[in-house]
Amino acid sequence: MEWTEFEQRFCWFIEKKEREKTIQALQVFAKKAPDEVFKDLEVWIIGPSHLSGCAWKSPSHQWYIYLDPSLETDTLEQVTFTVAHEFAHVFLKHIGHPAVSNEMPYDERFQEWEANELAKSWGFYNPDEKQGYLYRFWTREGNLWD
Repeated sequence: MEWTEFEQRFCWFIEKKEREKTIQALQVFAKKAPDEVFKDLEVWIIGPSHLSGCAWKSPSHQWYIYLDPSLETDTLEQVTFTVAHEFAHVFLKHIGHPAVSNEMPYDERFQEWEANELAKSWGFYNPDEKQGYLYRFWTREGNLWD
């Protein structure tokens, strides 16, 4: 999708001057993601938040994606993956998810893993070296701290 169309449809309340890396990541995502991702998609991308990223559906059925200003300190690859991961939650219609924690129920951990896998299938990869640990945590193959 062209950036101008993506920006008009999805980007709300993001300070361009303060969020250069986030904007770059959104531009990469818009260009690289398959067209099917955007078909009939209604989501607002906003920030800031206390999480690096979060997607949820409001009671009014509007989807939102929050992208935290702290993402500006990550690599462009990581920020781009976070964007793809959050869009994957919306695409998969995952209704809200908290931050990853030991108290997270298995089905919600699975949703995190599922969003990662979909983002990967779209050609976006998580450069975070701890991904193997998170996979085991989300899929109950071990303890996060093993």
